[in-house]
Amino acid sequence: MLDTIVLTTEYLTESQYQLIQNQLQARSGVEPSTGEVKYLRYVQSLAVPSTGAILRLTVDTSKWVKMPGERAPYRVASKTLRVEGSIHKAMHGHNVYGGPVDPQEAILWLVNEVYCLLGVEMPTLEHWFVRRLDVAECFDLGCLENVRGWIRAKSLVVYPRREVHFWGDMGFAVSGTTTDLRAYAKGPQFHKEGGYQSLLKCSSPEHAFEVSRRADSILRCEVEVKSPVFEKAEHKGRADMITKEWLHEELYDREWRKFLRPIDSDSRMVHTAVEVANRLLHTYPDGWLSLYMVWCILAVRGEGWYRTQVGASTWRHNRAKLEKAAVSWESTNVLTIDSPTSLQNFAPVLGAIERITEVLPYQRLAS
Repeated sequence: MLDTIVLTTEYLTESQYQLIQNQLQARSGVEPSTGEVKYLRYVQSLAVPSTGAILRLTVDTSKWVKMPGERAPYRVASKTLRVEGSIHKAMHGHNVYGGPVDPQEAILWLVNEVYCLLGVEMPTLEHWFVRRLDVAECFDLGCLENVRGWIRAKSLVVYPRREVHFWGDMGFAVSGTTTDLRAYAKGPQFHKEGGYQSLLKCSSPEHAFEVSRRADSILRCEVEVKSPVFEKAEHKGRADMITKEWLHEELYDREWRKFLRPIDSDSRMVHTAVEVANRLLHTYPDGWLSLYMVWCILAVRGEGWYRTQVGASTWRHNRAKLEKAAVSWESTNVLTIDSPTSLQNFAPVLGAIERITEVLPYQRLAS
């Protein structure tokens, strides 16, 4: 699903910019000592009539440019219209499930909404560029406790080269220079931000209740794709060239697999004490007991503690052998705080059976 987006275009005439600026609020920065205007932009937040979702519109009157060989960027006069907001909320009044998946259709729909809000003809799709886009997937794990249990299990693992911040057992965020990852229990977030009351204003009580009910069992996983990714891509972020496959398979799935390192094996993954012992005995008949002791330590104390007790090469060697045997130290029957056994093989990837693939209907526009 596609959610928060930042779109920009420079393909408007001066008269079009004037019509837009007259509907926005001017904001400027002034150098106190000289009175020089350092920047001037026009900003306004407007609500989509059908759902009440907020779109933030900005007209920048200059931009930073850095030419090859130059040390520092400099500001040049150039007008840009920027549109920021949640496509999902703009379409449906919520972002619990069922959001759009086709980027070109969704962006075209959003551009048409901007036209309706401003009454100004907008450029065609090839003249819009994506500067940020959140790609999300929702997974129905059965109940809120299952969602919280899965998040607790992730806190027992060490994630090299990524800074991970947990907020209890409600979710976690992963910071990066090109992408940020987030996974969280959708129900508590939906209720805390007043999602049910907001949805009542644009839909029936029955629909609002159904969305609220489903939210409680949903794990939402997101990849925030930042500007450098679009700038380095072959299409440079051009809206009419971004595909669903590129966003979901090459970005979302790849980022979550790289972060969580799910074990891909033809063998069924095992987690419980008896199954792990049998699997290791079958796979490594001469050295299974020492590996089993390593697994017990990982299941009881977690990766973080174990890695402080052994060298890096020892850890890599033991981890590789356990993964080759399709043995996992997450979601075991050793720790009571771990995720439920029904989710032992779950990972938030496109092929997960828990993934919600439903797409809610919205008005499709002719290209």
